[in-house]
Amino acid sequence: MLSEYQMEGNMLLESLRSLLEEFEDMLTYDETELIARLRRLIMQTESSLLYRLRIRLDIKTTEEDALLVEMLETASQIFLAVRYPTTPYPTDDNDKPVFEQKYLNIISSIAIELYSKLGAEGQTAHNENGINRSYEAGDISPSLLAKITPVVGIARA
Repeated sequence: MLSEYQMEGNMLLESLRSLLEEFEDMLTYDETELIARLRRLIMQTESSLLYRLRIRLDIKTTEEDALLVEMLETASQIFLAVRYPTTPYPTDDNDKPVFEQKYLNIISSIAIELYSKLGAEGQTAHNENGINRSYEAGDISPSLLAKITPVVGIARA
């Protein structure tokens, strides 16, 4: 019997397959239809990020989705601040940020770090039963943030 996650994953996979088939036909659609279909694809990508986060954290219910969505939003804002420190970040027609596919895993990893530090924010050291914890300065480890390449503009006179 398939678990809830496997069923949700299969449904998402089937939706993506369907969109891929439709994508071939998009060349005959007008620009408005193309934009509408791309928006749906973006929405599915965002929801799949939540799905992936649940899997990586081994959360089997949707009870914590509000918290996970908050972690993803915070992670997205941290990502945008590092990726676009001096330039505006790209947005869609609804002024929502647009993320490059290659960075979605990093955003998910940032959200996991935020989630794992809940209740221990700002902790600099902790030793208990042979487990040692200490967090680097800031919310997110510098080694993870170093994987984000900043986009900067050229100063003009």
